[in-house]
Amino acid sequence: IAAECGLDVLSGDIGNAYLHAFTKETIYTRTGIEFELSGIGKAGQLVIVVKALYGLPTSDNAWHLCLFDFIR
Repeated sequence: IAAECGLDVLSGDIGNAYLHAFTKETIYTRTGIEFELSGIGKAGQLVIVVKALYGLPTSDNAWHLCLFDFIR
C-alpha cells in the first residue's frame, strides 16, 4: 500500500515473525490436551520442534539470522 501511494516505510511489523525461522538445535516437547480437544487425537505424544517459537531461549537469534540471510 505504501509503495502504491508513493510513501516511504520507516518501520514495520511481521506477524508470527519467529515462525519463519528454523531452530538450530533439537527441541523435544509433549503435546498438550488441546491436541485431543481439537480432534487430532495426539495428546501426550513426543514431538520435535523445528520452528523458532516465542518463549524459546534461542528464537530471537534464529529470527535475526533468518532476516539477515533474507536481506543479504
